[in-house]
Amino acid sequence: MKATLSDDTSRPIPNDDAGITSGSKSLIEYLKPQTVHLPTAWVFAVGLLSTVWIWSEVQGYSLGIAKHLTQYLWTNFALLCAAVLVRMATAAVQSRQPTAVKEVVDRHLVLDLLGAGFLMTITSAAYLFTKLMIPALNPTLWDATLAKIDRLLFFGLQPNFFITEIFQGNPKLLSTFIDAHYSFFILLTAIGTLWYSTDQSRSRRRRFIAALSLLWTTGCLLYLLIPALGPALVAEDLWLEVRNLFPNNAGTQRELMQNYAAVQSIIAGGNRPVTIEFGVAAMPSLHVAVHFLFWLWARRTNRIGAWLWGVVAALTAIGSVATGWHWAIDSVAGALLAYAIYRFALIGSKPELLWPAKKTE
Repeated sequence: MKATLSDDTSRPIPNDDAGITSGSKSLIEYLKPQTVHLPTAWVFAVGLLSTVWIWSEVQGYSLGIAKHLTQYLWTNFALLCAAVLVRMATAAVQSRQPTAVKEVVDRHLVLDLLGAGFLMTITSAAYLFTKLMIPALNPTLWDATLAKIDRLLFFGLQPNFFITEIFQGNPKLLSTFIDAHYSFFILLTAIGTLWYSTDQSRSRRRRFIAALSLLWTTGCLLYLLIPALGPALVAEDLWLEVRNLFPNNAGTQRELMQNYAAVQSIIAGGNRPVTIEFGVAAMPSLHVAVHFLFWLWARRTNRIGAWLWGVVAALTAIGSVATGWHWAIDSVAGALLAYAIYRFALIGSKPELLWPAKKTE
């Protein structure tokens, strides 16, 4: 009888980063394909934050980056600790043995989460401060061009208006659901981030942490290259439609535009207060990119998770266009970026991580 492989993709994946778990390694060993992902993520995050920090100091903008770094650091560590507790409780319930929690936490997990806490903090600050100051770094907006691309891709139709018309012709419950779903983006993203960052497979969690960090930083660099506000923020008639169908998102859009005006005032020499977390950018859609990455990752770890994140990603893609946050091409670009980062994160991994195992006769 031939040996068979289970098609259960939730089985443990061999730790293909085992070469760096013990002893000191040379730089060459550390930069092998199996281990290059995290160093790359650190370079992008530190490089982007340092550049924006130095630039803001030279320009005389008082952004309080150091103060916010401290706040983000404590928040990230608190969330990671909470995620570990959830993992421990899950392990105990699944095995029905309280001692199973010992298998969740080891010194490698502690070290990885320390690194993850710092990397998430630097990545968050780099992303938020860069996004906030896009009007000063590159004030040229591409919204008109992106609108033309949308019409070309969709045979003359404007996807944002087309989808809002569909919601107008259906029960209010549908638009209310999309409005709520898109408003919970931060919560859903935090859940996915913390769950996969505390994966019991060291290989998977290190690659995921690197992939997510790179997604935020490379996405932010694309924000700088192709600045855009999004359709609801440049087309008042669309925003009025959004306000009627998706009031929660319309309210947030109004707040972001007020903050955008405050940033422009500071650039012009004013002194209006700004909210660091309220930067405006649309291309690519990192809302779609993040949830698409979660779906890609879940496909290699857990079927139920894959179905859940697949539904979440699809709803986020629909909501990104329906609520007017993004042009349709923004969402396409976000999904493509997520896939590219995902493939990079799998470089040097073992086949079990690249492809789902199949049954053989």
